[in-house]
Amino acid sequence: MKIDGGRRDRDEDGDELVLSRPAKRQTTLVSKIITRGTTLFHPSNLFLRFLPRFIRPHLFYPPWPSSSRDIVPPSPSFTPSSSLVLPPKHDVFISFRGSDVRDTFLSHLYSYLERHKKFAVYKDDSDLERGEEISPSLLDAIERSACYIAIFSPNYAGSPWCLDELVRILDCCQRYGRRVVPVFYGGVDPSHVENQTGSYRKLPKGEADGKIRSWRAALTKAAAISGFDSRVTRPESKLIEEICRAVLQALSAQMVPASYSNVGLVGIERRMNEIEQWVTSGSKNLTIGLWGTGGIGKTTLAKAFYDRFSSQFEVLYFWSDFSDQLSASSHLRDGLQNDFFSRLLGDENAGRISRDLKDDRLGRTRALVVIDDVGDDVGDIRHLNNLFNGRYCDLFAPGSIIILTSRNKQVLKNVCRYVYEVAALDQHEALLLFCLSAFKEHCPPIEYEEWSKRVITYAEGNPLALTTLGSHLYGRDRNFWDIELRALEHHPNQSLERVFRRIYDGLGQIEKNAFLDIACLYGRYEVSVKELERLLDGNYVEHGGSENLITKFIDKSMLKADNVYSSYIHMHGLLVDLGRSFVNEKLRLEKRSWLFEAQDIYSFFKQGKGSKVTRGICWDKSSGESGIEAIHLQYDAFVKLENLRYLLIRQSDTKLVLSKDGLRCLPNSLVILSWHSFPMRCLPYEFCSENLTTLSLPSSNVERLWDDMQNVDLRNLKFLDLSKSKYLKKLPDLSTAKRLEIIYLSFCVGLVELPLSILHLPKLENLRLDDCTSLELNALGYYTDVNKKDDRATAAIFPKLERLNLTGTSIQNQKLEELEKLTWCGEISANDQELVHLCDLIFQSKALVVILLSNCIRLKELPEILVPMEALSRLDLDGCINLSRLPDSISNLVQLEELTLSRTAIQELPATIGDLACLEGLYLDDCKSLKHLCDTIHKLSKLHRLGLSGCNQLSHLPELPSSLTWLEANGCTALQTMSISRLSKHNFLMCGWNFGNCEKLDSYVCSMLFNKFTQDALGTCTEMDTPWLLLPRGWNSPDGWRPSGLNSVVTATLGRLWQLKGLIYCASFHTEVVHQPIHTTSSVSFRVYCHNLSSTGGGDVITASSSEAVPIYRENLDSEDDRGSNLLIWYDSEVSWMAEVLVPLDSSSAGLEITVTDDATIKFVFQGMRRAFLLEGGGSVEIPIIVETCGVIPVYDNREIIIIDDDDS
Repeated sequence: MKIDGGRRDRDEDGDELVLSRPAKRQTTLVSKIITRGTTLFHPSNLFLRFLPRFIRPHLFYPPWPSSSRDIVPPSPSFTPSSSLVLPPKHDVFISFRGSDVRDTFLSHLYSYLERHKKFAVYKDDSDLERGEEISPSLLDAIERSACYIAIFSPNYAGSPWCLDELVRILDCCQRYGRRVVPVFYGGVDPSHVENQTGSYRKLPKGEADGKIRSWRAALTKAAAISGFDSRVTRPESKLIEEICRAVLQALSAQMVPASYSNVGLVGIERRMNEIEQWVTSGSKNLTIGLWGTGGIGKTTLAKAFYDRFSSQFEVLYFWSDFSDQLSASSHLRDGLQNDFFSRLLGDENAGRISRDLKDDRLGRTRALVVIDDVGDDVGDIRHLNNLFNGRYCDLFAPGSIIILTSRNKQVLKNVCRYVYEVAALDQHEALLLFCLSAFKEHCPPIEYEEWSKRVITYAEGNPLALTTLGSHLYGRDRNFWDIELRALEHHPNQSLERVFRRIYDGLGQIEKNAFLDIACLYGRYEVSVKELERLLDGNYVEHGGSENLITKFIDKSMLKADNVYSSYIHMHGLLVDLGRSFVNEKLRLEKRSWLFEAQDIYSFFKQGKGSKVTRGICWDKSSGESGIEAIHLQYDAFVKLENLRYLLIRQSDTKLVLSKDGLRCLPNSLVILSWHSFPMRCLPYEFCSENLTTLSLPSSNVERLWDDMQNVDLRNLKFLDLSKSKYLKKLPDLSTAKRLEIIYLSFCVGLVELPLSILHLPKLENLRLDDCTSLELNALGYYTDVNKKDDRATAAIFPKLERLNLTGTSIQNQKLEELEKLTWCGEISANDQELVHLCDLIFQSKALVVILLSNCIRLKELPEILVPMEALSRLDLDGCINLSRLPDSISNLVQLEELTLSRTAIQELPATIGDLACLEGLYLDDCKSLKHLCDTIHKLSKLHRLGLSGCNQLSHLPELPSSLTWLEANGCTALQTMSISRLSKHNFLMCGWNFGNCEKLDSYVCSMLFNKFTQDALGTCTEMDTPWLLLPRGWNSPDGWRPSGLNSVVTATLGRLWQLKGLIYCASFHTEVVHQPIHTTSSVSFRVYCHNLSSTGGGDVITASSSEAVPIYRENLDSEDDRGSNLLIWYDSEVSWMAEVLVPLDSSSAGLEITVTDDATIKFVFQGMRRAFLLEGGGSVEIPIIVETCGVIPVYDNREIIIIDDDDS
């Protein structure tokens, strides 16, 4: 700590003490702040808005004792100066009378602040001569201090310099919203200070009356601020602790707002808010793990947390590159640990103190510790346990937080109470971050849009990749961009490769082999867990099997599922490129373990050089543009590839041509054989299939898989796909395929029979026979196997079958009763059948989960459901156009979650529909006979989605359940009224409600819906990204509001930007006439580009808001009179871009002056498009949207909506 001996002209009655924050703790982001407006820096509306709730001091500290007096903020009426304001240089300025407290109370306070709070203290012990005024340097120190302590001792009022200090301090509090902590010391009564009685009765003489009046006013005002009385808060040690606590409170409220500190850190606020839930959970202490792949932002998030909340802790430590540093020599490792304890204990000799004494002292210290980049080595865990003595956060005082970052989830699970996955940036965040790096703007120039999208796709939301590539491409011309992006398709960026290579180097040899197999085989494709298991089980069973390896890769962030419920996972594209680059390091093709580029595959087979090293060949559209029309395979092309494990030939623009004799053989070592459009009539005679786990030959020319004389061994086969093989007539005997789980035979139109062995496959779960038009139900062998045997034989058929798809097969009506033999199956699909009725036993199954019977046009009714079905969750009767009623016993579907009755002849629903307690989705779209809904529908407490589009006889909606989040009533042309008595129970910010083209809907109902939507915008937006409401245009807007922008542009001056919470966008529109038949339902979406007219760029695009794709229903879109006019309203709570309006990025990042404003003129440009599907020829068409009027409604955080009228436009 530096003690400056600079001179101060003070007398013995007017010393000062200034506490300065160390340089490393000073704010470096802002050097100058110019304020405008009236309430910008008021703590009650600015700082507390941007500071998360858990940083607020009352959550970190216990309530002050009743003897202490709370610190209150200055009056809300203060007005910030419009002049230049320098950022605080000092944390605390103390005003005191030296002769009273310098060698006693002040010295202890000074020591405590210096040693325990780690503040750098500036102290001047020189005296001013009587008659001299306070120096400019002292006034500057007051101006540039963040908060103040005024020690009112018995002789304080006798010093004119102390009183001048007090006047200046209160003036700064008034102008800048700072805080002063009054301390009444040495028996001074606060009332004496307030009323100028006792020792405060006599003020210095010889001064002008105006100055004396200002002194008295300052004393009165300061005494009215709650502070500390030394007569009450005792002993002095406790008094000092409470004063320091109050100072920390004041400093917390004076912190630079989060929007300043996080400028350029895209998406950081959202992630910080997600961590907040744990910090505010009331736990005494926390250990939080930040988990994610390399470059995903773990360290950035940890630093942001550390920087924002460091002032709330007594001691701090940030240990960077933990794993790398610990891998150094033992001497360096011991030095790092000693430094760790020395910093935490504030004792340079901490390394010589016993462990018990260290722990005892740390147990009285509230600490924030960050350990960054913990590896997955066992040694790292051992060092962590030694460091924290196995106690981690329990080692410190309550309120302490330890944060660890790692790429290995399992490591964090061992030591952390909570593990937070740092997810990739979404598309909007990724584009913004890339543009900030590549263009120093928020949106790409038009000529760079497509290239920018390619980078976003390539980076897959990885911040490091986005910023690295953006910086690399910054300022380059379009030719450079084109060359570099093409190069990325084959070779990863070198900077990124160095980062991700560490992940690879940390794997064991078996894991490295498996990683390369996954990267080369599947690339950037999403793959099912089942398929990945089949890959790994075929090669790594002796090393723990597929489940063990997949779990390891997920824990190490090398594989990722979209969500916890997903059965599909994928590898990040950057890791894929890394793995493939390792393979390509071998220059000679015959030395490479994998071939996956078209040119390499072409050269490999042209040269005819087989290799024992070659492990896999993967050829598809991702193999790159080769300019090769065809690859010719010789008769013995695969003879020398005796160790080939994987052969994948997917769809490609390059033709694969075999010799006239076909192929002599395929490698017997093959584990996966996947060949789209396989050209031969059967597999080679010399091919042995015993190692196969996957055999996939979709759209092939095979008539049969093997010759009848071949002895086929399918002991390891798990997956068989011959779909769309139109020449296939029969399957081989599958009795050896004891592990077969999935069979796909869809669209095998020539298939007339199945082997009897298929009925008894012990692990078969999924059998798809859809559109096998020549296959009859008795081809399953029921006539020989089931009807003549007892129930035990029946139970042995398809013992594990979960899904059976019979859609489009030749099921005859006389065979319907055979379906009852399938009641142990989990899912039955019999769509597009001429079913007249269903057997009762179908609805008595204890196993059925899904029944799909869409487009069964002869089906008129369902049988009675006599017993509760405890498994059925989905029933689809879409397109059963003659189905006119449901049985009252529908209530026995006790676990039904989704019921689809669209395009049926249903006229009304039974009242018992209200008893379906688990129902989440009810779809009645295009039910032309439906006239009303039953009143009991409000009892469906879990109903989230209700589809009523095109129900053109429905005139009234009853009370709807409050759980409803998605309502599709567009095209209900007869709809006039709806029950709104319980509308207040709905949260429209979780909703998408569609009343488009409901021309007869009552105007009062529309007004109520609009009012409810705007009022809910004052609450908190939750699950939906962009909640929306679509209304018919012909109603009178409430409260005199009309969209003020003509056509597609509205310009508005938005005030109080610091309080802006979100924006409500409104657009009335109609669609151009289309002169070709399209589907009745299409979708409309808007994109609003926001231009900052207040910026020096004169209208730069700062962000773009997008609405949801909202369905629109019209009967006759090709009619001039039926285009319809609707009003779309949506709410966007993403206004973090407004921080860039307030704090320009180019200024803050360069450390220049920052102009902070609380208003801006924004031009909003609306662009809309309607996408509809063509009825003839397939495909879709984009229909132009004509925006009639548009508007923007700002929503502020003080529970207020300001309507922008025409005067603002």
